Amino acid sequence: MPNPSNISEPIARTLLEVAPDALILISDDGRVQDANTRAEAMFGFLPGGLRGEQVNNLVPERLRDRNPLSPSLGERAPVPSVEHFGLRRDGTEFPIEVSLGEICREGQRFVAAIVRDATASRRTAATLRATENQFRLTFEAAPIGMALVGLDGRFLSVNKALCEIVGYSAAELTGLTFQAITHPDDLDTDLALADQLRRGEIPRYELGKRYIHKDGSIVHVVLTGTVVRDASGAPLHFIAQVEDVTEQIRTEETKRLSEQQVRDLIDQTPDGIFIADLEGRYTDVNPAACRLLGYAREELIGKTIVDLIPASDVPRLWEVQKRLLQPGQADVGEWTLRCKDGSLVPVEVSASILADGRWQAFVRDITERKRAELELRRGAEELQRAQQVAHLGSWEWDLRTHRVTRSPELFRIYGLPPGTEGSLPWAWEGLVHPGDRPGLHRVVEEAVRTGEPYAVEYRIHRPDGVERVLLQQGERQDESGQLARMVGTILDITELRRAEREREESRRWMQAVLDQSPVALIRVIGANGERVELNARAEELLGRNLERVAQYAEMVLTAEGRPLARTDLPSMRALRGERIHRQEYLVRTAAGDTLPVLAGAAPIRDNAGQVQGAVVAFEDISHLKELERLRAEWNSVIAHDLRQPISAIGLHAHLMKKFVGDTQAQNHLASIRSSARRLNRMIDDLLDLSRLEANRLTLERRPTNMEALARATAHDVSLQAPGRAIEVRAHGAVPEVEVDPDRMAQVLENLLTNAVKYGEPATPIHVDLAARGPLFSVAVRNRGHGISADQQNKLFRRFQRMGGFGNAGPEGIGLGLYITRALVEAHGGSLTLESTPGATTTFCATMPIHAEPARPATEPPGPTTG
Repeated sequence: MPNPSNISEPIARTLLEVAPDALILISDDGRVQDANTRAEAMFGFLPGGLRGEQVNNLVPERLRDRNPLSPSLGERAPVPSVEHFGLRRDGTEFPIEVSLGEICREGQRFVAAIVRDATASRRTAATLRATENQFRLTFEAAPIGMALVGLDGRFLSVNKALCEIVGYSAAELTGLTFQAITHPDDLDTDLALADQLRRGEIPRYELGKRYIHKDGSIVHVVLTGTVVRDASGAPLHFIAQVEDVTEQIRTEETKRLSEQQVRDLIDQTPDGIFIADLEGRYTDVNPAACRLLGYAREELIGKTIVDLIPASDVPRLWEVQKRLLQPGQADVGEWTLRCKDGSLVPVEVSASILADGRWQAFVRDITERKRAELELRRGAEELQRAQQVAHLGSWEWDLRTHRVTRSPELFRIYGLPPGTEGSLPWAWEGLVHPGDRPGLHRVVEEAVRTGEPYAVEYRIHRPDGVERVLLQQGERQDESGQLARMVGTILDITELRRAEREREESRRWMQAVLDQSPVALIRVIGANGERVELNARAEELLGRNLERVAQYAEMVLTAEGRPLARTDLPSMRALRGERIHRQEYLVRTAAGDTLPVLAGAAPIRDNAGQVQGAVVAFEDISHLKELERLRAEWNSVIAHDLRQPISAIGLHAHLMKKFVGDTQAQNHLASIRSSARRLNRMIDDLLDLSRLEANRLTLERRPTNMEALARATAHDVSLQAPGRAIEVRAHGAVPEVEVDPDRMAQVLENLLTNAVKYGEPATPIHVDLAARGPLFSVAVRNRGHGISADQQNKLFRRFQRMGGFGNAGPEGIGLGLYITRALVEAHGGSLTLESTPGATTTFCATMPIHAEPARPATEPPGPTTG
């Protein structure tokens, strides 16, 4: 300030008024001696009103002990640019900057103060600091990797997330280039896009690529690259955003494998599995279900449960549905299903309703169980890619002024227009789910109190009605030991949580299928069978749980009881790519017992077709083995204990005929001999039935002249039915056929005997022989009452008998056509029936001219419908 002693008073006053800052002259007693108009306006005084005012009244009371305007400061060296607060006359505070000096005037000492209002500069500095803090927080706290990369590919700055993705520290990364850690197969594409970006040909690029982790492993990422340019447009450096999608890729692969495993388990299960919606319309069935009812899968899909059950069972179905709709309910019951060919099959159904509202039913054919003669028939969501770039909103809450700054992305996350005020500094409370509000408040308030960083997850209901799940992170920032601000980020994690729920639902669905399956299932994990998992039925069957293939290998023997090499286990064969279908083994239980089982196995493959594991299904056939033993004992009774007295009866009747001359007695003896022959024929049929169902029927095939065989058989039958005409007709050349001639004579005899029995006595029976390509056919046709469609469905079943012509009583035990059809099928052929009521009936046996390989011994006998 100019020395007033050297400058005239008018000039000094002019200089005082034109100064750009407030100027105050303070006397030793702390009063304002003089001040310019700018100083009076700054402190809220009228012109001249500041003179004589105590300078302590120009600063807040709490700061008066260190008032920079105090004259005592003049005793010290001038303090330039001291930052302080001023107090206006109306009581408001404002930031000031003060520069002090000392002058003497007419022998009196004064302090000269230059005062500047710092409100605008401090606001600018605060805004700049907030922007820098937001960028730093967004960069450092971002859940995705971020980096500033030089034009030569060198990392200039990296955040914590990127370091965690690639396993390097920040110091290590800044000494590397992105080329050094990029997978070689992805580098050319990355460099080409980066060059296009640098030259301005593209504004940004996004690339799925692989990094090489510090430990050598592969990391899958989605890279988004942009470039920063100077005012002239020249590129300065790249900005890289890196999202780690390794876990999503692994999760998708795991989910796909899980779904494939479930599909393989379902397809391997010998019981029929039906999945239907709540309206009862089938949405999925397994192969066993198709085989059970005779439909193709495409034919069953879309049908309803009601389509397959008798009308009388429909009310019971609705009652079961009501019961199953109650939580935790299941139903096991016996039902009757209608097959494609119209026949009815009794089944046992284990039904429940899944969590997603669909019917689930395990269906087992119990025809053979009811008759106690045959074995039981048994049987048993993906993540989309994560968001390409994280949607991250940031906010800053000034704890002193309660002023809040929010990034534009935050408004989009909440579904609000930019600029919308929030009821809370960190959120819009009205949109937060009521159940999550208390927890959100508690976490944020605790962070404000303790200064510890926090992370909290909560739900919101946006104005458009959409519910989103958010992850909020924040931390407190202090200045000079005083509360200053809270800064944080909000990330939309809705899709991540939805994907987790879908994975959990998929896992629970698969577990429900495994837990409810009545079939023993073993899952072998790893291409080398490192580990095994069992369902509840498998644990029950084996008497213990297993963890390693070695334990399982010790328990499996051949059907004859010999140890089985590990390489020959069903699971190990499946791991080599084989599919095993119903082969017989013995299983040693934990109690030391051995159980006969039928086993099936299949490999589990990944997307590339590589075997990743196997699934094995075991079916306990102990009861069937017991039936086989009882059947063998019964065969012995038939073969020995019954044949002997019957033979004796026939022999004695023959001898008595020589000594009895009475005609009536002769007729009675003839009747006895005829009855004995019928009993022998019944025994033969029962023995054949036993051999067929035990799969022990053997054929002695040899080239056979079928025309000669047919004529010889027709001649023998005509002797038993005098007066019936049987005509054998060959259509073209009849080749020799590789058959068992005795069994084929049995087939022809059964068909001709039926034609004699059921045809009109006055009409001839025709036997037509023909060869067509590799097949040979023999057809037996007669005229008579015919066979209705309902009777045709039952005709080939066991013990089915029909009255003869003229309603004569049935002879035999109803096994003839059943055995005939089985013998034809054993030759690799088929037996068909065409009948027109009141006209003709034709049975046609068709078989290959040359013998086909025999069926595996583990397959059940062919004719299972009669």
